[in-house]
Amino acid sequence: MEIILTNLNKTTTMKNTIIMKYRGITRPVIAILAILIIGMMSSCDLTSGVPATPSVTNLDATTYEETVAFFGNPGVGKSSLCNSIFQSPIFQSGLSNGTGLTRQEQTFIYQHTKYIDTPGLADVDVATMKQAAREIEKALKENDNYKIIFVATLESGRIRKQDLVTINKICEAIKVEFKYGIIFNKVTEPALASIASDPGGLTSYLTTLTKQPAYVDILEEEEAMDDEDGVFMAADSKNRERLLNFIANLKANMIPANQVDPIDVTDYEAKVEEMGTELSNLHNKNNGCKAKIDDIKKELDAVKTRLEDSHKEKLEKKSDVPEWLPWLMGGLFVGGVILAEKEKKEPQYQFGYPSFNFNSSTPSFDPSKYKF
Repeated sequence: MEIILTNLNKTTTMKNTIIMKYRGITRPVIAILAILIIGMMSSCDLTSGVPATPSVTNLDATTYEETVAFFGNPGVGKSSLCNSIFQSPIFQSGLSNGTGLTRQEQTFIYQHTKYIDTPGLADVDVATMKQAAREIEKALKENDNYKIIFVATLESGRIRKQDLVTINKICEAIKVEFKYGIIFNKVTEPALASIASDPGGLTSYLTTLTKQPAYVDILEEEEAMDDEDGVFMAADSKNRERLLNFIANLKANMIPANQVDPIDVTDYEAKVEEMGTELSNLHNKNNGCKAKIDDIKKELDAVKTRLEDSHKEKLEKKSDVPEWLPWLMGGLFVGGVILAEKEKKEPQYQFGYPSFNFNSSTPSFDPSKYKF
């Protein structure tokens, strides 16, 4: 507060000095000079005494069809993702003393779409957190068709509790129905492996959100972009292609300004602690499920082994049969068939008396065989 008063006093003194020194100059000129000096003074962040982060706006592009707004915590890479879309370092990006560089809402219109980069919400300094909350609220109160994207990162393949709380806080401030997406940015190969080995994956941890996302995607880490200022993805990057497809598939939502409440961060740290406990319980539950799954896999492997051994034993018994036995059995079968066919061709009965052929429908009589 003392800095603010001092700066204001300096501004007033400078204005009075100008007026006294140039009494011969017309009043309009004096007024213009005073306004210019006051404008220069107001361009500084009076609470810190350093130049404030400007809100980038390209005045030539005055029309747009929808707004793509990025939200998240400091250092997750929101600004770099935006610059990767523009293929130009339009938004300030990188880290400043371990925190996010963005302090104010940044806007830029690109190909008939307005992009908004908001400050990270989580911060050790309560005043900075409240200022970020106001900037986020302001970004949501522009009566636009919003595509809302949250950017988060992973630690050892698990979602950070601060990222989940930030998503909940912002979603709870929006009082109309809307859809949103989550991008897990800068995910390393070990983290991907950890996700693959977790039975619950990311899905189980997303159940802690008060509103479920419509889309979720993962962008792998690019070493060239790691915490570097003004660096963005190459035009032919697979990550950039995934990002553009993600935005294209996300549904826009009309959010009236009067349907956005102030973002309450007074209990932010308490919510983070609660979320940490909930995530720990979920992790333990997932590990328990994993142990049960491992036991089931072992039982299935044992059954498979027994079946394979049984089949192998049957094959071995089959191999004990003499090689000549199948030939013998086949020969006997063929011989039996031949004998049967032969019997069919011969008379069934023959007598020493008049010959009766029972295979014929009419018996035959030969008188020469009888003597009288």
